[in-house]
Amino acid sequence: MASGFPVRELGFGVQIPMPTRAEAGSRGLLKRSLTEMERQQQQQQQMQMQHAHFLRSVRQRTLLAPHASSHLSPPLLPIVLSSGSSSSSVSANLTASGLAQPQEHSSVPQAAGTGVERMRDRLQELERRLLLDEEEEEEAEVSASSSAVTTAEWSDAMQQIITPHAPVPTPLSSSPTSSSSSTVSSSVSCSPPSTSTATAAAASSSRQMLLDTAAAIADCNLETATANLAVLNRVANSRGDAEQRLTAMMVGALLSRLNPAQAESTSLPIAALCSGEHFTAAQMLYELSPCFKLGLVAANLAILEATKDQSRIHILDFSLGQGGQYAALLHVLAERHRFQPAVCPPALRITVVADPSSPFTNANSSGNLRAVGDRIEKLAERAGLEVSASSSAVTTAEWSDAMQQIITPHAPVPTPLSSSPTSSSSSTVSSSVSCSPPSTSTATAAAASSSRQMLLDTAAAIADCNLETATANLAVLNRVANSRGDAEQRLTAMMVGALLSRLNPAQAESTSLPIAALCSGEHFTAAQMLYELSPCFKLGLVAANLAILEATKDQSRIHILDFSLGQGGQYAALLHVLAERHRFQPAVCPPALRITVVADPSSPFTNANSSGNLRAVGDRIEKLAERAGLEVRFSVVHRRAAELDASILGCQPGEALAVNLAFALSRVPDESVSPANPRDELLRRVRALRPRVVALVEQDINTSTAAFAGRFAEACAHYGALLESLDATVNRDSAERARVEAGLARRAVNSVAREGMDRVERCEVFGKWRARMRMAGFESVPLGRDVIEPVKARLACVAPDHGFTIRAEAGGHGLGFGWKGRAITVASAWR
Repeated sequence: MASGFPVRELGFGVQIPMPTRAEAGSRGLLKRSLTEMERQQQQQQQMQMQHAHFLRSVRQRTLLAPHASSHLSPPLLPIVLSSGSSSSSVSANLTASGLAQPQEHSSVPQAAGTGVERMRDRLQELERRLLLDEEEEEEAEVSASSSAVTTAEWSDAMQQIITPHAPVPTPLSSSPTSSSSSTVSSSVSCSPPSTSTATAAAASSSRQMLLDTAAAIADCNLETATANLAVLNRVANSRGDAEQRLTAMMVGALLSRLNPAQAESTSLPIAALCSGEHFTAAQMLYELSPCFKLGLVAANLAILEATKDQSRIHILDFSLGQGGQYAALLHVLAERHRFQPAVCPPALRITVVADPSSPFTNANSSGNLRAVGDRIEKLAERAGLEVSASSSAVTTAEWSDAMQQIITPHAPVPTPLSSSPTSSSSSTVSSSVSCSPPSTSTATAAAASSSRQMLLDTAAAIADCNLETATANLAVLNRVANSRGDAEQRLTAMMVGALLSRLNPAQAESTSLPIAALCSGEHFTAAQMLYELSPCFKLGLVAANLAILEATKDQSRIHILDFSLGQGGQYAALLHVLAERHRFQPAVCPPALRITVVADPSSPFTNANSSGNLRAVGDRIEKLAERAGLEVRFSVVHRRAAELDASILGCQPGEALAVNLAFALSRVPDESVSPANPRDELLRRVRALRPRVVALVEQDINTSTAAFAGRFAEACAHYGALLESLDATVNRDSAERARVEAGLARRAVNSVAREGMDRVERCEVFGKWRARMRMAGFESVPLGRDVIEPVKARLACVAPDHGFTIRAEAGGHGLGFGWKGRAITVASAWR
């Protein structure tokens, strides 16, 4: 390395020898001997290796060394490091460069000596890291790949990443431009990094250091956090670019986190968030940022769209601000009136609600809100609009009472402890124009609302471990419950059983039954009865059949994979449709049908008798098809979801493959039960088979990921609607209905009272099923008229003029079957 070449600064005070311009010229190089060129090439390779080692060590030491460089006022001066350098040579260079000054020239001799020793130790450590063994050299050779840049340029980039505002060491050469560029590593590109690249690197470095500092604070590693903050504080600039401003903001937040009392003057207490200045700043943000401003515009348009046919509009506002949102709303109304003068604009009333218990409501709020209201009214007057603005200060308790009256007008009245559950009379919450006594239907509705609300309150008390309140409520509810009464009384009986099982699973086991009861033959039979008696379930299966037939209508061979066969009622209906089509079109040969049922041996719903039961159902299907003149083959495959593929399932070329997932996926464990997520694994396996259609039918209720109180509320609404719907189709005293409702009670207990692997009833709402299917790679197939019209006709035959509803879900991607607007099941098709 002692070649006598001039030196060029590498960064952090380290210099490497570089060839001069004369020697770098083509003529000088041509005159050199081969031996000299080889020696020069070896020296250049050695310099590159030292350069790579140095960069790695600098990154480690500058980021990990405590107190970084905040205690080193003078920058490190350039030191020549060669392959033959030693500790003594480094010390001599320190002395020569003026760092190791005599004590008589130092104002603080002891401190200066300690600082010099510390710098000498650091340089010796750097030198040791530069002269690593051959094994690390090979590692550096493998890892070195980047654009060719000059050493000065690389030094500047590194200096900007670590300390962008730190002074750059001055090279010892009299002419900073006398040395030519040297490549750090060979690459296709030889252009220096652009300013944007260096800025992006600096931004990435500071952002990562902010995250590391937050992690250090969370781990109570204050030494590392303090060192990082010292470095970040030099990068921060509240008037710089976006990344520098972000750094300044977050450094202030981290300092406030470390020492709230000391940082109070900069980070400010909560009162500052309620100040007029902060209020004004928030309004400015809403004006300057399109992300906020367009959000308010979207809110205005949503309000106007929902009230477009109304002559009077009343808006409740909980965050008026400076009224800018309503200025824009009035502008839209005025423009509409200008283009449609024949249409009278609506009368607008704005009521602002200010909570006096909120810290954001101060003594001046009332006057400020009134002033904003005056401006809005004047603006409306100039635009020819009728607007009245008012503010109302209510307490949290008052607002809670008002909302309770809006949501549950017939608030629950405490039931007297009488022997007869029907001895209590109803009472009204608020007065009205009519003073006549409530009718029988009104009293029944009030009682139903009261018991439903008490059920929800009891679940909330159990969730909060308030056992005293829960027990007292259950004692009252138990007197109201009646499994042979009306729908609400039956629901109360069902959900009281679920709550008792939640409180004491061991004691309630005799009535609520463990998971084995859900896998019993009786529960299996009850489920099949439900599919027959409830139009919401039966029509879901009909829609699945029609979706399969629609997707395979031109195929001569159809192969259906089924994951929940049941008693085979769904396929009896499908064979009936095929036979009817053939009867009306005898010239068209009906397709050959093959049904393969998949039984997972690891599922609790697959028992020792499953194989025989499935085979018996298959025999009945084949005999039914033979009588209808259809060709049907039936088979059973016992495999786990992870083992399924085309060969195991017997898929053959030329077949139209369809998959039936009717009420099957909800009993497959999801990610909340097992990290393996068998539910999504099954969908991925099905997707790999590339079926023409996948028919999905499930209950529209979240009993999988919701917390206990949320699951209970969902179950109350879902099973309440289902029990009411059964009143329209089945006699209350029917033995079949009793068995069906016993099965529903077992489901309710499992979905509400059980947790973890014991909860096998894990339904999801349709939106979640859609997301899951899309993540598995499926796309939705809209259900057309050929599916919807026959389903509606079937409903008209089964339950005319009742409260059953059929409506499109998610823009026509699903078909919901429900009771009085509440969806109970949803059918959809995918491919």
